[in-house]
Amino acid sequence: MPIDLFIIVSKGKNQIALDKATRKGTLVFSVTNNLTRDVKMRASATAQKQVEATLTVQPENAVLRSKETTSVSVDIAATDKAAVGSYPIELQAWDNEAPNEYSSKGPVATFEVLPQEERRSKWPWILVVVGGLIVVGLGSWLLVCKVFKKCNADTRPGLHLSCITAGIPPAQQCKDKMKCVPLPSDELECRWQPGEPCSSHIDCSSFWCNSGKCSHDDGTCSNNDDCRPDAFVCAGGRCRKKNGQSCEQGSICEENFCDRGGHCAKPPPCTLQCPPLRKCHIRDRDGTPECVIERLTKELFLFETKVGRVREITQ
Repeated sequence: MPIDLFIIVSKGKNQIALDKATRKGTLVFSVTNNLTRDVKMRASATAQKQVEATLTVQPENAVLRSKETTSVSVDIAATDKAAVGSYPIELQAWDNEAPNEYSSKGPVATFEVLPQEERRSKWPWILVVVGGLIVVGLGSWLLVCKVFKKCNADTRPGLHLSCITAGIPPAQQCKDKMKCVPLPSDELECRWQPGEPCSSHIDCSSFWCNSGKCSHDDGTCSNNDDCRPDAFVCAGGRCRKKNGQSCEQGSICEENFCDRGGHCAKPPPCTLQCPPLRKCHIRDRDGTPECVIERLTKELFLFETKVGRVREITQ
């Protein structure tokens, strides 16, 4: 049986009436990742009663950090054939990598389809309005194009839109102050570059929105505030994983050691007495001590070259 992954609650009203003229409306939910790891969320909405309407979930996909909360909206558009009445819907969210193991359902929310307003002919007024808009539009275009020299509209993709990085026309690159970054799903998306204002971690190329600004995305840091506090710490000028976090090699850990279980940990004492210009080092995974070159200096290079020549002569 699937394990509850998300905490889903209605945000604002859990019952709305669709607009009489357009027969459209929006219900908003708050979704929180209840696990202690990152989750690739996927969401959908289902009507509990047959209705001539489309339900569009935004966003349909998102990466949520542990305990992170995001807003998910369901845009409702009923057709002219939709019968007047009240219709319940339910939001479902699941882990896209393990949908059969981790999923959640939100509370039932309701939208009401009202009788449509009587439609009257508005052609004369529409023609007047359209004519006025054309005149205003042409005037604005001439002002912007001729006076300010800005005739070309910026068609580049914006925040959270798909992009391509290299070997492409400028139209497929991101807008100014944004970067085209790879996501865990192997897709590419436009996100704010470091230093730009943000409201959520998923807005930033670094995946870390620190006090309303996107943090570094090159792994460098000056203090712990530059790193995600849930799993990272600033060590040696770089954001490294805290002890207890999963790892493949010690270089990404705060104490440069990854144990047999694949977790960052404090290395055991290194007790080898190493020769000059070498230092004692604990090898990843098995914890074996070994002597490694501390730093390749001119003296060490000459020493190694001399030893190599002696061995070659004596063999």
